[in-house]
Amino acid sequence: MDYQFLKNTQPKFIKTIDNSFKNNRLAQVYLFDGVKGTPKMLGAMYFANLILCEKHNFCGECIDCRRIKENVHPRIFMVSPGELDTVQSIKVEQIENLIEEFSYTGLEIGPRVFIINEIEKANPAAANKLLKFLEEMKEDSYGILITNDIDKVLETIKSRCQIVRFEKLGEQYLLKEYKEKNIKEEDARLLINLTNDISEGLSLVDSALYQELLEFSKKLFIELFTKKDLLIFSQENSKLLSDPQKDGKLFFDIFTQIVNDYLISYLLKTQKPIFANLFEDIKKQTILENIITKEKAYEIIIKNLEYKRRLNSYVNKELLYIDYFIMLTKIREKKDK
Repeated sequence: MDYQFLKNTQPKFIKTIDNSFKNNRLAQVYLFDGVKGTPKMLGAMYFANLILCEKHNFCGECIDCRRIKENVHPRIFMVSPGELDTVQSIKVEQIENLIEEFSYTGLEIGPRVFIINEIEKANPAAANKLLKFLEEMKEDSYGILITNDIDKVLETIKSRCQIVRFEKLGEQYLLKEYKEKNIKEEDARLLINLTNDISEGLSLVDSALYQELLEFSKKLFIELFTKKDLLIFSQENSKLLSDPQKDGKLFFDIFTQIVNDYLISYLLKTQKPIFANLFEDIKKQTILENIITKEKAYEIIIKNLEYKRRLNSYVNKELLYIDYFIMLTKIREKKDK
C-alpha cells in the first residue's frame, strides 16, 4: 500500500507512530481525530501495516503486506456505520460481533487490530459496550477509533485512548489538486473553506445546487449593502429553505464566506480576496468602507462564527437565517445614522 500521500500531508503523525513503535511504547487504543477529508483511515492502515508486516518496514512482499493491500487480512477487523440505515450509526450488535471475534483464539498467531470508523456515531448502547471491551483488551490487541468530530465522542472513551490529531490538508496542496482538475480559482478557494475533503469538493462544484446557491449568495450580498430591505431574501429563497438542514446550511456557509472574505480582505486588508470581481462590482454601486467600520467588521466575523455554531444545534433554521440578516442590516443602519 502506498503511504506517500500520508507522509506528505501528516509528517507529525508518521513521526509519532514510528517513534512509539521503535521505542516499544505503542498505545493499545488510539483515537484519530481530524476534519473530514484528512487521511485518518489511511493512517489506521499505516498503523496496522507497521505492526503486521513481517519486517515492520512495509516491505510489500510478505504475505501480510499483500493481504493488507488486497483488504483481506484476517487479523484486521473493520466497523463502520451502516450505510443503508436511515440514521447512520454504529449499533451494539456490531460491537458485540467485534468482541466475539476477539474472544476467539485466532488461526494465526500475531497481533490483531480493529478499526472503528466514525466512532462519534456509536449509539449509547454500542458506546457503553465498547467501553467495557476497551477496559478488558488482551495483550497483543490494538484498536484505532476514527472521528470527524471529537466533541461527540464520549469522555469515558476518550480517556482510554491516546488521541492523535490529523492536520488539515494545506491550502497550497488543495489548490494544486483542484487546478489539476481544471477547477476555477474562485471555486477552488471557496471549496477549500467549505470542506477539507477533495472528493466532497469536486462533487459540490459539479452540482447544480452549489452553482445556484453561489449565484444567489452573491446577489444577496450586493442587495444587502445597496438596498434598505430584505425583500430578495423573503421572495427568492423559499426553495433554499425547503431543506433547511442540508441546502440551507450550504447556502449559509457560502454566504458567510463571502461576507468574511470582504471584511478580511477589503476592510482588514490581510489576504487576497476570493471574490475580487464581485467586490469590484459593489464598489461601483456603494462604498462599503463608509458603511461598516473596522470595529464592526470584527464584530460581524465573530457573529458569523456564533450563527454557524447555532446552525449546527437544534434551532429553527428559518428563524435563524432571518435573525442573521436583520443583524447585518442593523449594523449597517447604525453606521448610516
